[in-house]
Amino acid sequence: LAEVSVFRGVWTITAAECVVNIAGLNLAESLQRLVDCSLVNKNGELFSLFATTRAFGVEQWDSAGEVALRHRHVAWCLNLARGETPDAPTDHVAFFAHLDAHLDNLREGLQWSIEHDIETGRKIARSLLRYWDVRSLLTEANRVCLSLLEASGDTLSEEIGRLWNGLGWFAYSNQNYSNAEGYYQKALFVFQALEDTRGIADVQGNLGELAHIQGSDDAIRLLEESRTLQKQIGNIYGEAT
Repeated sequence: LAEVSVFRGVWTITAAECVVNIAGLNLAESLQRLVDCSLVNKNGELFSLFATTRAFGVEQWDSAGEVALRHRHVAWCLNLARGETPDAPTDHVAFFAHLDAHLDNLREGLQWSIEHDIETGRKIARSLLRYWDVRSLLTEANRVCLSLLEASGDTLSEEIGRLWNGLGWFAYSNQNYSNAEGYYQKALFVFQALEDTRGIADVQGNLGELAHIQGSDDAIRLLEESRTLQKQIGNIYGEAT
């Protein structure tokens, strides 16, 4: 009970197998006993805990055990966001529905990462940019990304560039063009420092689109620069985030 209390919302037995680490435990039998005792809810393949039961389970953690458990949960969250868990659907629509079902866990993992594991948190957020965009969770996405970027200090990485670029895209989608340009410029700085041609090309393309919608003469130049760089790396289409 204590270890499955790390999950917020629902989880599957496949998820529990990735996170629970108790030697000699028959997980399926143990979960069924908890269900029979009305300590764990089961709805089809999904398990969950009552809030009071989860709170009791969390109280059983010791400091060392909690850190290890949290790291396993966050690692599972990263695989979940990347579509690399054993039960991840291959169909795009089904995969986003899969993320919907586990959104509370992703939020839990991200919140803990902001405070304890920034690098993994950035990777999770990078993997969720398209999901947040499609599901119109832009307020949440902005809060999470900005928190992760603030906590990252002067660190430069591909994920940091992608998060700034994603923030630019979200601002652009909300017609907040001033913020969009500021975020894109931060992304461009990171990718230029890293000599990341793909990243530079993507941001230049986004800046070009932004310039175009604002009627700027820089639009054609930026888009042509982006297209030239994309061709250099063999990427015909480019991407927004």
